[in-house]
Amino acid sequence: MSSTFPTPMNEPNELIDWTAQIVPIARVAYDVWMQPGERRRMRAYGFRPSAHEEGTLKRDWHGTAIRVGTNGILAASSRLGELRYDPGLGALLFNQKPFDDSAAALEAADNLVSLINDYERWVEMREGRASRLRRTKTASLPSDPRPVNAIAETRRLQRMLGTAWGRPPSRRR
Repeated sequence: MSSTFPTPMNEPNELIDWTAQIVPIARVAYDVWMQPGERRRMRAYGFRPSAHEEGTLKRDWHGTAIRVGTNGILAASSRLGELRYDPGLGALLFNQKPFDDSAAALEAADNLVSLINDYERWVEMREGRASRLRRTKTASLPSDPRPVNAIAETRRLQRMLGTAWGRPPSRRR
């Protein structure tokens, strides 16, 4: 896996490898969210323990049920389908198949990215920017000494995803 995040696309007609765009931020979010101290923050943010899966925290986000546990991150919606980040494979799956660029898959990815963005903004408001960046530095790749700026990455992905499935890029959540 690459040690740096992809750069924004310059050509609007250029084909985008969505998996390569989304997997790095999902991987870092998963690595951060599995830390014991972060689990306490997640509970304060609104995640709750799952009654059926030990060690899994869950939260509803804009009609999508998000679950974070040892099996990865699951974003399930009855309307869109199931988006899963599998940490063992380092892969993004949509309805148990490799992630594709269908409208439903991109909208499900946008829901997950918007949750990551909102959570990171919440942490920054609560604890400050330096603390927020310090958390993601521990989850970054050892070959890349820069901390991941999850807010900047998720905003970039939201702009790209929004235009991919038809939402105007100026719409804010």
